[in-house]
Amino acid sequence: MGSFVICLRICLKYRQNMNTSNHKIPEAVKELLQNSYFILWCYTPTDKSDEWWANWAENYPERKADISEARRILLSTKLNNIHPSEEDYTKLYARLEKNVVLLKKKQQKYIWPRVVAAACVVLAMCVGSLLYFQKNNQTTFFTIENLVPVDSTLTEVELKLTNLERVSVTNNAVIRLKNSGTIHVNQEEITVADNTLNVNSSKSATKPKMNVLQVPRGRYSSVILADGTKVWVNSGSVLHFPNSFEKEHRTIYANGEIYLEVAKDTSRPFYVKTSKMDVRVLGTSFNVTAYNDETYQSVVLVEGRVEIKSKTGSKQVIEPTERLILTENQISVSKVNTYDYTSWKDGIFLFTDQSLGYVAQRLSRYYHVDFICTPEIKNYSCSGKLVLFDNLNKVLHTLEKSFPISCEETGNKIKLSSNPNKKMPMK
Repeated sequence: MGSFVICLRICLKYRQNMNTSNHKIPEAVKELLQNSYFILWCYTPTDKSDEWWANWAENYPERKADISEARRILLSTKLNNIHPSEEDYTKLYARLEKNVVLLKKKQQKYIWPRVVAAACVVLAMCVGSLLYFQKNNQTTFFTIENLVPVDSTLTEVELKLTNLERVSVTNNAVIRLKNSGTIHVNQEEITVADNTLNVNSSKSATKPKMNVLQVPRGRYSSVILADGTKVWVNSGSVLHFPNSFEKEHRTIYANGEIYLEVAKDTSRPFYVKTSKMDVRVLGTSFNVTAYNDETYQSVVLVEGRVEIKSKTGSKQVIEPTERLILTENQISVSKVNTYDYTSWKDGIFLFTDQSLGYVAQRLSRYYHVDFICTPEIKNYSCSGKLVLFDNLNKVLHTLEKSFPISCEETGNKIKLSSNPNKKMPMK
C-alpha cells in the first residue's frame, strides 16, 4: 500500500506541474497525462503494460498521435539526479520480489496495476520526485504507415467496417454515413456495431474506430461522412474514416489522392493526415495527393484556407488557386489552374503544360497498368483533356491521335514510343 501512495504522489506532483505549464496542450493529450496508469507505463514499462497499451493503440488508431505526444512530454520532464547505493538497490529488489510473490496469490485481474505500483518504489528512489515540467511546443506527427497499406492484389473497391466485416463496393459507388450509426452503400443499409473501450473507463464507450476504404488502381469511390463532408477517393488510395467524429475535432487519414468538400463547423477543425503532413481546415474544398510510393505530396486549394504542417514541424498556409508541394526537405507554393488537379473526380484528366511522362504516370494509376515512356518522348510538353473511359483502348487511341507516338501493349504494360511517321500536333 505504501508503494502505491508513492506512485500517487508522483502522479499528483506531475499534474501540479502540468497545470502550470503550456495551456495549449490538446485535451486528448491532457487526458493521457492525467491518467495514472499511463504515467506509470511511461516510466516503468513492463511486458504486460507494453502489450496492454499496444492493444489499446491498435483499437484506437486515431489516438496514436496523442500517445506519442503524451509520452514525449512525460519523458522530456527533467528529473533530479539521485544515485542510490548498491545496498539500496539490493533492498529494493528484495522488496519487489516479495511483493510479486504475494500479488500472484491475488486475483489475476488485479496483478498488473499493483505490480506496476510496487515498481514505483524503484522509480521513486532511482530518479526522485519530479522537479518541473519542461515546456515544449514540438509537434508529434501522426503517420498512417502502420495502418492499412494499399493492397496491390485488390481489383475491386473494398470497405472494411469497424466490426471487421468486409463489403465489396461497385466502382464509383457513393458511401454515405448516417448519424443513426448506419452506413449506406448504393442505397443498401449496413448496420455497424462499434464496441470499443475507453482508456479511463472499464465500461463500454462510444469512441469510434476507423472504417477502411481501399480503392485499387483503375477504380474510384466517394464517401459522405457523418458531418456532411464529401470525399472523392482516387485510384490506388486508402481512406480511414470513423462512423462519427470526436467532439473536439474531425480527423481522417489518407494514403493516395482525395478531393474534399469539407462541411463548415468552426467548433471542430477538420484534419487530413498523411504520412508526411497534416492539413487543417474549418470549411473548404481542396485536393490532397499523398501516395507513399511517390517522392512528393501536395495540396491544391480550390476555395477556403488551409494550413499544412509537415513532419518536421514546418507550417504553411495557402490561399485559393495555390498548390503546395512537400518534398523530403522543402515546401514550395505556386499558382495553378486547380481543375487540372481536381478534374479526375469528374472522370476527366485535364492537364496544362505537363510532361508526357507525368501524364503516363497518372494513367498508370487510373487503369492499373504500367505506362512506360521511352526517354525521347517522356519530356514532351502537352496540354489537353482525356476522358477517362472504362475502355482503355479509347484512351490509347486518343493518345496516338494527339501525339507522334505509338502505343504497344504487352500484358500489363503499355510502352509509349516515338513514331517518326507522325508529327507533333500544333498547339
